[in-house]
Amino acid sequence: MHRRTILAVFLLAGLTAQATPPCRITEDALMDYEQQILAASQDFAHHRDPDFARRLTPPLLCLLEIQEKADGLLKYLANSFLRPLLGGSQTAGLLKDRRYKTASEAVRIMTEKNPDLLRGSVLTLHARGAWDFYKGFCEGALEDSCPDFLPDEKLISGQSPLLGSSSMLLLHRAYFQLKGKPREEVANRIRNIYRNTPESEVLKSKTIKEIYREIFNPLLSLV
Repeated sequence: MHRRTILAVFLLAGLTAQATPPCRITEDALMDYEQQILAASQDFAHHRDPDFARRLTPPLLCLLEIQEKADGLLKYLANSFLRPLLGGSQTAGLLKDRRYKTASEAVRIMTEKNPDLLRGSVLTLHARGAWDFYKGFCEGALEDSCPDFLPDEKLISGQSPLLGSSSMLLLHRAYFQLKGKPREEVANRIRNIYRNTPESEVLKSKTIKEIYREIFNPLLSLV
């Protein structure tokens, strides 16, 4: 797949350049949205469908909305469905489906061009939905144990560009949520990731730089 081809498609279409119907927060809808994404990815891989972004974006945003708004098993399923679409591993034991890679590469390239990763990107939406899995330890009486459950540098370094950057945004949120020693633990984790993330990891590097500037050099974030 040619990077320039995918990028051109996304730049022409834009992430939110279209009106879409409300998302359905149901298990059937979850599977339907995934199939819409995979069908669009297959058509793009075969003949560079010029409507790829317009077909990919609405169901992807709906999957992210389900992850954020659903409860219980449906939230967990949405998180699992999103993982391979964001470059993570597919379900073990099943035949690998190349359409997931097509979708995740397109989303990665589009996200790298986003000027506001912390508040206006796919990463923002994914991290916002994923935060619910940490709330029990990171909000309330158990906050002191929060850093033990948050993503660490080793985990993030092994994740895909999209999932690793989303994990960084979880640390960003935790920093502002926590106080005292747990907050300083998270701050040190962010500092280490900032120091050790190579420039070659374009999306991760861009994400951690934005986080670092906002926390440790807030004046630079206004420039």
